[in-house]
Amino acid sequence: MRFDFRHIFAYGVRVADPRENTAILIAASVIAAVRLAREPVKNSPKVNATIEDSLQLARMIWVKIAPNR
Repeated sequence: MRFDFRHIFAYGVRVADPRENTAILIAASVIAAVRLAREPVKNSPKVNATIEDSLQLARMIWVKIAPNR
């Protein structure tokens, strides 16, 4: 016999809209591409930090322009 235990929380959890994820991905990619235009393509701390900063900026932009917020 096998039991499957799942926690149920009493507060609402925001489910990400696929359109939101797509928009953020595209925006973050464009921002990162512009910022890294002359950087060598390699896995370095600077490249990773730039990508993370671009993702954060894209999320901030989405919050400002998103419909139904």
